[in-house]
Amino acid sequence: MEGRGGPAQTNFLLDAKCDVLLLTEVKEGWSLPGYNLTPGKPDMAPGKRWAAVASKDALVPCQSPHPASAAYVVGGTTYVSSILP
Repeated sequence: MEGRGGPAQTNFLLDAKCDVLLLTEVKEGWSLPGYNLTPGKPDMAPGKRWAAVASKDALVPCQSPHPASAAYVVGGTTYVSSILP
């Protein structure tokens, strides 16, 4: 997301109609209608998070493999979003 969180990014993701999205470079305070969004920590820059998971279902946090990653369980499946290659 390159730290952006405007209407273009929001509409693009909503049009994809995904149940779960793995996101990187998420603008702090950005939300995605109809999704639970939990950004990882720490900040990569002021107002921008390294990684996040967005889901239409509830997100349950679990141990992340790295501080620049976000790990959550959705419906019994573990999802990890990471900026790392």
